[in-house]
Amino acid sequence: MKRSKNQSVFSGMLLTTSMLGLASLAFSGQERAEPLQKADSCPAGQFACRDFKGQKQPCRDLSADRNNCGSCGNMCQRNDKCIAGQCVSSAPACPPGQLACTDVKGQKLPCRDLSADRNNCGSCGNMCQRNDKCIAGQCVSSAPACPPGQLACMDVKGQKQPCRDHSADRNNCGTCGVVCRNGTSCVAGACR
Repeated sequence: MKRSKNQSVFSGMLLTTSMLGLASLAFSGQERAEPLQKADSCPAGQFACRDFKGQKQPCRDLSADRNNCGSCGNMCQRNDKCIAGQCVSSAPACPPGQLACTDVKGQKLPCRDLSADRNNCGSCGNMCQRNDKCIAGQCVSSAPACPPGQLACMDVKGQKQPCRDHSADRNNCGTCGVVCRNGTSCVAGACR
Protein backbone atom coordinates (compact mmCIF):
# COMPACT_ATOMS: atom_id res chain seq x y z
CA MET A 1 0.00 0.00 0.00
CA LYS A 2 1.37 3.34 -1.04
CA ARG A 3 1.36 6.14 1.56
CA SER A 4 0.50 9.69 0.82
CA LYS A 5 2.96 12.47 1.61
CA ASN A 6 0.72 13.69 4.50
CA GLN A 7 0.60 10.18 6.01
CA SER A 8 4.41 9.92 5.91
CA VAL A 9 4.82 13.33 7.58
CA PHE A 10 2.23 12.42 10.24
CA SER A 11 3.97 9.07 10.92
CA GLY A 12 7.32 10.85 11.23
CA MET A 13 5.88 13.38 13.70
CA LEU A 14 4.25 10.60 15.74
CA LEU A 15 7.53 8.64 15.85
CA THR A 16 9.50 11.77 16.88
CA THR A 17 6.97 12.62 19.61
CA SER A 18 7.09 9.05 20.94
CA MET A 19 10.90 9.04 20.98
CA LEU A 20 11.02 12.37 22.83
CA GLY A 21 8.59 11.01 25.40
CA LEU A 22 10.70 7.90 25.94
CA ALA A 23 13.89 9.98 26.15
CA SER A 24 12.39 12.21 28.82
CA LEU A 25 11.45 9.14 30.86
CA ALA A 26 14.91 7.63 30.45
CA PHE A 27 16.74 10.75 31.63
CA SER A 28 14.41 12.11 34.27
CA GLY A 29 14.68 9.27 36.78
CA GLN A 30 11.19 9.05 38.21
CA GLU A 31 8.33 11.22 37.15
CA ARG A 32 5.60 12.81 39.23
CA ALA A 33 3.32 10.52 41.16
CA GLU A 34 -0.04 9.77 39.66
CA PRO A 35 -2.86 7.56 40.89
CA LEU A 36 -3.20 4.28 39.00
CA GLN A 37 -6.27 3.74 36.86
CA LYS A 38 -9.42 2.17 38.30
CA ALA A 39 -8.48 -1.47 37.69
CA ASP A 40 -5.06 -1.09 39.36
CA SER A 41 -5.78 1.80 41.73
CA CYS A 42 -3.78 2.53 44.88
CA PRO A 43 -5.39 2.77 48.30
CA ALA A 44 -6.40 6.25 49.41
CA GLY A 45 -3.37 8.43 50.16
CA GLN A 46 -0.96 6.30 48.15
CA PHE A 47 0.55 6.86 44.72
CA ALA A 48 2.52 4.86 42.15
CA CYS A 49 5.77 6.36 40.91
CA ARG A 50 7.54 5.42 37.68
CA ASP A 51 11.10 4.13 37.58
CA PHE A 52 13.74 5.36 35.13
CA LYS A 53 12.38 2.94 32.50
CA GLY A 54 8.89 4.40 32.82
CA GLN A 55 7.53 1.32 34.61
CA LYS A 56 4.98 1.96 37.35
CA GLN A 57 6.18 0.97 40.79
CA PRO A 58 4.13 -0.40 43.70
CA CYS A 59 1.83 1.99 45.53
CA ARG A 60 3.58 4.07 48.17
CA ASP A 61 2.57 6.50 50.88
CA LEU A 62 4.61 9.55 49.82
CA SER A 63 4.15 11.08 53.26
CA ALA A 64 6.29 8.31 54.84
CA ASP A 65 8.42 6.74 52.04
CA ARG A 66 12.14 7.69 52.47
CA ASN A 67 12.83 7.02 48.76
CA ASN A 68 9.87 9.11 47.56
CA CYS A 69 9.33 11.63 50.32
CA GLY A 70 6.61 14.10 49.33
CA SER A 71 7.16 13.38 45.62
CA CYS A 72 8.55 10.62 43.45
CA GLY A 73 12.34 10.39 43.49
CA ASN A 74 12.84 12.75 46.46
CA MET A 75 15.20 10.62 48.60
CA CYS A 76 15.94 11.48 52.21
CA GLN A 77 19.53 11.46 53.52
CA ARG A 78 20.88 8.22 54.99
CA ASN A 79 19.82 8.81 58.62
CA ASP A 80 16.70 10.90 57.95
CA LYS A 81 13.07 9.84 58.11
CA CYS A 82 10.15 10.91 55.91
CA ILE A 83 7.46 12.48 58.09
CA ALA A 84 4.40 14.15 56.56
CA GLY A 85 6.19 14.27 53.19
CA GLN A 86 9.27 16.05 54.60
CA CYS A 87 12.77 14.63 55.24
CA VAL A 88 13.49 15.04 58.95
CA SER A 89 16.67 14.23 60.85
CA SER A 90 16.25 11.09 62.93
CA ALA A 91 18.91 12.21 65.40
CA PRO A 92 17.47 13.41 68.67
CA ALA A 93 17.49 17.14 69.34
CA CYS A 94 20.11 18.36 71.77
CA PRO A 95 19.12 19.62 75.20
CA PRO A 96 19.37 23.37 75.84
CA GLY A 97 22.98 24.58 76.04
CA GLN A 98 24.31 21.75 73.88
CA LEU A 99 25.02 21.37 70.18
CA ALA A 100 25.70 18.39 67.90
CA CYS A 101 28.66 18.93 65.59
CA THR A 102 29.26 16.89 62.44
CA ASP A 103 32.36 14.87 61.62
CA VAL A 104 34.35 15.06 58.37
CA LYS A 105 31.94 12.57 56.75
CA GLY A 106 28.96 14.80 57.60
CA GLN A 107 27.66 12.45 60.28
CA LYS A 108 26.03 14.07 63.28
CA LEU A 109 28.03 13.58 66.49
CA PRO A 110 26.57 13.25 69.99
CA CYS A 111 25.37 16.42 71.70
CA ARG A 112 28.08 18.34 73.55
CA ASP A 113 28.35 21.36 75.81
CA LEU A 114 30.62 23.60 73.70
CA SER A 115 31.39 25.73 76.73
CA ALA A 116 33.31 22.79 78.28
CA ASP A 117 34.22 20.38 75.44
CA ARG A 118 38.02 20.41 74.77
CA ASN A 119 37.50 19.08 71.21
CA ASN A 120 34.83 21.65 70.33
CA CYS A 121 35.57 24.59 72.61
CA GLY A 122 33.21 27.46 71.83
CA SER A 123 32.58 26.15 68.30
CA CYS A 124 32.67 22.85 66.41
CA GLY A 125 36.21 21.69 65.63
CA ASN A 126 38.01 24.22 67.88
CA MET A 127 40.38 21.91 69.79
CA CYS A 128 42.23 23.08 72.86
CA GLN A 129 45.95 22.35 73.22
CA ARG A 130 47.02 19.15 74.92
CA ASN A 131 47.15 20.48 78.50
CA ASP A 132 44.45 23.15 78.21
CA LYS A 133 40.87 23.07 79.46
CA CYS A 134 37.75 24.50 77.87
CA ILE A 135 36.16 26.99 80.25
CA ALA A 136 33.18 29.11 79.18
CA GLY A 137 33.93 28.30 75.53
CA GLN A 138 37.58 29.45 75.75
CA CYS A 139 40.74 27.32 75.81
CA VAL A 140 42.52 28.07 79.08
CA SER A 141 45.91 26.77 80.15
CA SER A 142 45.68 24.21 82.90
CA ALA A 143 49.30 24.79 83.89
CA PRO A 144 49.76 26.52 87.21
CA ALA A 145 49.97 30.31 87.11
CA CYS A 146 53.40 31.89 87.20
CA PRO A 147 54.60 33.67 90.31
CA PRO A 148 54.49 37.50 90.28
CA GLY A 149 57.07 39.03 87.90
CA GLN A 150 57.26 35.94 85.68
CA LEU A 151 55.47 34.88 82.49
CA ALA A 152 55.13 31.60 80.60
CA CYS A 153 55.43 31.74 76.81
CA MET A 154 54.25 29.21 74.23
CA ASP A 155 56.70 27.40 71.95
CA VAL A 156 56.21 27.01 68.18
CA LYS A 157 54.12 23.88 68.79
CA GLY A 158 51.75 25.79 71.07
CA GLN A 159 53.04 24.15 74.24
CA LYS A 160 53.34 26.29 77.34
CA GLN A 161 56.95 26.81 78.46
CA PRO A 162 58.15 27.14 82.06
CA CYS A 163 57.67 30.43 83.87
CA ARG A 164 60.51 32.91 83.31
CA ASP A 165 61.56 36.33 84.54
CA HIS A 166 61.11 38.40 81.35
CA SER A 167 63.15 41.24 82.80
CA ALA A 168 66.28 39.05 82.42
CA ASP A 169 65.40 36.29 79.85
CA ARG A 170 67.46 36.80 76.59
CA ASN A 171 64.95 34.65 74.59
CA ASN A 172 61.87 36.49 75.85
CA CYS A 173 63.14 39.92 76.87
CA GLY A 174 60.31 42.05 78.21
CA THR A 175 57.70 39.86 76.51
CA CYS A 176 57.39 36.52 74.73
CA GLY A 177 59.37 36.12 71.51
CA VAL A 178 61.74 39.09 71.86
CA VAL A 179 65.24 37.59 71.45
CA CYS A 180 68.31 39.66 72.24
CA ARG A 181 71.12 39.62 69.63
CA ASN A 182 74.42 37.89 70.34
CA GLY A 183 76.58 39.88 72.69
CA THR A 184 73.62 41.62 74.35
CA SER A 185 71.80 40.86 77.55
CA CYS A 186 68.25 41.36 78.77
CA VAL A 187 68.32 43.99 81.50
CA ALA A 188 65.11 45.30 83.07
CA GLY A 189 63.13 43.86 80.14
CA ALA A 190 65.25 45.48 77.38
CA CYS A 191 68.09 44.12 75.25
CA ARG A 192 71.38 45.97 76.00
